[in-house]
Amino acid sequence: MNAQRLRGLIRKEFLQILRDPSAIAIAFVMPVLLLFLFGYGVSLDARQVPVAVVVDQPTGETSAFIGGLRQSPYFSPTLYPD
Repeated sequence: MNAQRLRGLIRKEFLQILRDPSAIAIAFVMPVLLLFLFGYGVSLDARQVPVAVVVDQPTGETSAFIGGLRQSPYFSPTLYPD
């Protein structure tokens, strides 16, 4: 495709977008609106995530591991002894 045909195609598409106000809304307003909605609606800060811990044989290592989970603000462990 040569440059003259490309310029003609770009001009035609630009004029069609300017003639149709809904195309402007879809192209420019909707992405900005979605950025705000997703910015306020999505939180990647996970706190107090429930975690199940099954312990077959309690040892000092498992107690230390569970203690570390309990001290973390990100996890809320529930112990299930076997």
